Amino acid sequence: MHSNLDTRLLAIAQRAAREGIGALSLDEALTAALVLDRNDWLRERGYSIADALDRIGTDWAARVPAVARQFQTDLSQAQLRFSFEIIPRKGDGEGYLLRLLDQGEEVGCGHFPARGKSVRFADDQCAYDEAHAAGLAWLDSKQAQALPALQH
Repeated sequence: MHSNLDTRLLAIAQRAAREGIGALSLDEALTAALVLDRNDWLRERGYSIADALDRIGTDWAARVPAVARQFQTDLSQAQLRFSFEIIPRKGDGEGYLLRLLDQGEEVGCGHFPARGKSVRFADDQCAYDEAHAAGLAWLDSKQAQALPALQH
């Protein structure tokens, strides 16, 4: 990061990514829209890109590209760290095993049986869909934790 200004602008962008621009000042909202490449937010406030850059001033406008790159780097690192895999199970209950991964290492798992004593799902597809939904929910939660400024 270049300066305290970058830190401030990054915090504004992270807040906007988390909560939207409704509670931000006009200059903050325009800056967040530029950093996050949200032309819809600019239009919502009645600004073009050129008008927004003029409104926020040369100091802030000069830092927008660097802050946008930092935001994307932080987000990408959080997205790459966590993953999950769904493995078909053979045997008792069959169904699927959901493996939760942090940098490739298993940190949790879940069994989604389709048949057997503890039948939870109507068929294999339902079991897979539930495992997939659970994996996505976990992934969203872990990515938000890895990028604290995007948490509520």
